[in-house]
Amino acid sequence: MRERGNAAGQVTKLLKPIFEDFSKHLQAHDFAKAAVHLDPDYVVVHAGHKAIYGREALKKSYEEAVQKYGKGTPKITPQEFHKSGSFIIVCGHTETNTEKMGLKKANFTHLWRKHGDTYLLLYDEVKEA
Repeated sequence: MRERGNAAGQVTKLLKPIFEDFSKHLQAHDFAKAAVHLDPDYVVVHAGHKAIYGREALKKSYEEAVQKYGKGTPKITPQEFHKSGSFIIVCGHTETNTEKMGLKKANFTHLWRKHGDTYLLLYDEVKEA
């Protein structure tokens, strides 16, 4: 894992437990628990395809994806953490072996925004690898 920016070790220390909790709930297909880590203005961009705004629209999209691909357990690997002001940027990749479509690989960029004493995921860009 590579870190850049202000106080490199502190960036991982700040976000890693939040990121891991979010990832754990996604892997368990527990959207309600994962959603507590989403900013009210959350948006996900599937590069070259579509963008989804808000928690409810994301929940619907997530349920549709499970129907299309089948269940799978994603392996989410953050590779870089960057901090700028009240934001932390995480870049990494995922691999998911799905029931219906086999192995799916993607790269992601997350933008997490500080809210009080925590960070919430504001922007999630996903691009198939």
